[in-house]
Order: sequence, then structure tokens, then C-alpha cells
Amino acid sequence: MLRLLHHFRLSSSPLIHSRLHSLAYQASPGIVYDYMKKAHGKSRYFFGRTSKKGLRIIKKYIIICITYTTCMNTIKCSDTMSKHIDSLTGLPNNKALEKHLQERIDRDEPIALAMIDVDHFLELNERLGSEAGDEALKQLASLLQEENGTTAFRVSGDEFALAMDSVTLEQAFLGMERLRMKVEAAREAFALPNDHRLTITVGVAQFPRDGKTESALRRAASAALVSAKEIGRNQVALPPNEEMVMKSCYYPSTNVRRLKSLAEQLNKKESALLREALDDLLRKYDRSEIARKTKQSANA
Repeated sequence: MLRLLHHFRLSSSPLIHSRLHSLAYQASPGIVYDYMKKAHGKSRYFFGRTSKKGLRIIKKYIIICITYTTCMNTIKCSDTMSKHIDSLTGLPNNKALEKHLQERIDRDEPIALAMIDVDHFLELNERLGSEAGDEALKQLASLLQEENGTTAFRVSGDEFALAMDSVTLEQAFLGMERLRMKVEAAREAFALPNDHRLTITVGVAQFPRDGKTESALRRAASAALVSAKEIGRNQVALPPNEEMVMKSCYYPSTNVRRLKSLAEQLNKKESALLREALDDLLRKYDRSEIARKTKQSANA
């Protein structure tokens, strides 16, 4: 007589369990058969004496049960993955970004976050159609994935994010400035008409400098993004802090507007014009420069 002992786990399938119970009786009629269930309800034990034919029947059905369990686990894993992947671009989505940031913050590891917005995307979508807009987003996602040492995410619509592990704020800023110029120069990659170009605006923040929690870090990066949009888009900006706010108060709003207008006319950044003005100011009041000019006047 053959004694069969088989133990396997199934998460949930009353139909399979009842069917297996029935097959066991068919395989070993008149023989003692015991069906036991553990307290947690997930383990099944089968004891019995049966013929070779009966053994083959039970073995076949056990294989079916195991296959069923494997398939169900695969489906569950696929569902979990799909919840964290953007269907259009294939990038991790907003939930994945939250998890990524939280894991780094929990380990107290420095991480920089760049929030990226496509400039005037709604207008592009309306003029060229949603298909062209979707294609532009997919191409941008590909460019973001090419950045070394970063993880790209699609947050929503035309908003993306880049997480940069173990970098300083300065390194993150310079990296995003290079990315901004790369996107601006990649007109052919987006397959847009000659009168269209795709540019991005970026706000950069860093943990722990700008935020001690995941939500605080994202707020800081979003504030930097808003700041970059306010000064003309196609920019990279840092979160405004108290020192920056105080310095900005030195300039009347009329001068700020004039500076913005001048920057647009000259096709330069406002920051570049301010640096140029500061250089001129320092040269004007530099003592050695004043002495040199005085000496030149005396010799003349």
C-alpha cells in the first residue's frame, strides 16, 4: 500500500480544494482518507493509500493547483508593477517617486529633486494635436532616462521629476542646466515643425538643505519651479530662501519689469545681465581702478 503525503499552499480557491477532495475519494475508494486544514487556513495535507492510477490522478491535479498558484502570484506582481509605471512613457509614476524619496530620506542619504515642466505644452497640444504632444512627452522621457546618476519619473501630464542621489545642490543645479540646454537643442528628436521648439523649466531642491521630509522636499522643488516660471520659463531655479527674498526687495518692481524686457530683447538671462551690471559696479568703485584712472588723467 502506498501512503501519499503532499503539502502545498494556496492563497484562495475553494473550488480547487473541493475538487481535489473529490478526486482523492475517486482515487482511493474504501481507503482511509483524511483531509486536514491548519489553523491559518492556507496549508492542505493529504493522507491516504491508493493505487498507481489514483496516485497519477492526484499528482496531475496537484500540478494544476501549483500552476494556478504561480499564475495568480504573477498577476498580482504585474498589478503591483503597473500601479507604479506610467503607461505612456514607461517611466515610474508619482507613487514611485514618493516611495523613492521616502526610502532615501529614511536612510538619511542626501538626495536632490528636480521638478520639470514642459513650457507651453497645452498650446503645443492644441496646435499640433494630442498625438504629437504624446510623442513629444515620450521623447522627453527618453532624454531624461539618458541622464547618468538620476532616476526619471512622470509626475502628471507634462510634469516630470528627476531624483539625483548623493549630490550637492550645486551639482544638481549644474546638471539640470546642462539638461535644459540639451532639451532646447534637441529639436529634431521631438520632430516638431520649424516654428515650434520644446523647452523645459526646472526647479531644484535638496534634502536635507531644503526639506527634512518627502513632502517638504517636494514643496521646495515646486516652489523653485514656480520661481523659474515667473522669471520667464526655460530656466533652472533654486528654492527662494530668506536671503534671496531680502535681496530681491532692493529692486523696485518697475526695474524688475524693465530688466525682464531687456533680457528678452537681448535674448539673455536676467541673471547674466545682473552679473554684468555688478561687474561694472565693482569696476567703477574699485580703488585700484580709480587710482589708475586718476593717474591717467594727471599724465594727460
